[in-house]
Amino acid sequence: VRPFGPERILEALHANATTGRSFAVDAEPSTVKIGEGRLRFHVRSDWDGYLYIFMLDTENKAVSQLFPNRLDRDNRVV
Repeated sequence: VRPFGPERILEALHANATTGRSFAVDAEPSTVKIGEGRLRFHVRSDWDGYLYIFMLDTENKAVSQLFPNRLDRDNRVV
């Protein structure tokens, strides 16, 4: 039995997601250093909904929510 760590949480979220819906995300730039830049992205979706972005820190085994955040609270996709 594998421990239920951050990787398994993200796997479970993905496994239980609604199928048959597609979306695309373009990030600018593709790499950002923490504290040195801003991650910008554009989302296109055929469906209305809400967007959440999480970061998995594999070194410290931690999950952090990147979006929505205090700078941008509007996570509705239309």
